[in-house]
Amino acid sequence: MAYISDISEHELIDAVGRLNDLLANVSVQADTTIDRSNRPVVDQVKRDIVSRTQREEYFPSEMFAEPAWDMLLDLYVANEAGIDISVTSLCIASNAPATTALRWLKLLEKWGLVSRSPDPTDQRRTFIKLTESSSSKLEAYFSDREKAA
Repeated sequence: MAYISDISEHELIDAVGRLNDLLANVSVQADTTIDRSNRPVVDQVKRDIVSRTQREEYFPSEMFAEPAWDMLLDLYVANEAGIDISVTSLCIASNAPATTALRWLKLLEKWGLVSRSPDPTDQRRTFIKLTESSSSKLEAYFSDREKAA
């Protein structure tokens, strides 16, 4: 278990940024109608995210470093809830250093899996979304995974 004294200033600033983004989206989330047909899949993905985080309590996080996958999972859940995710928030979700996360984000964008859009209320912030193609691919993957279980 990590203690606050074990967290670098940069990690703490990133965490505060992510909390700020989440709080900014609370009112949006409260007004959003979620497609309930996808609810079991979204719930499973959320459990996957928690499980991936819990592994770090037992094993070094470097053993399971998959920043791109962590980003896609976070974006999938946010997309289903109608929540906008900022670059900062997505970098935190990657569980990787910010520079590493930004490199992966550029690759995801190059591969056509994510797109950027400016925040209409704050031009300093950029939102990241799944593309239609990547959203469809994730849906197909989760569906196939469910059938195989």
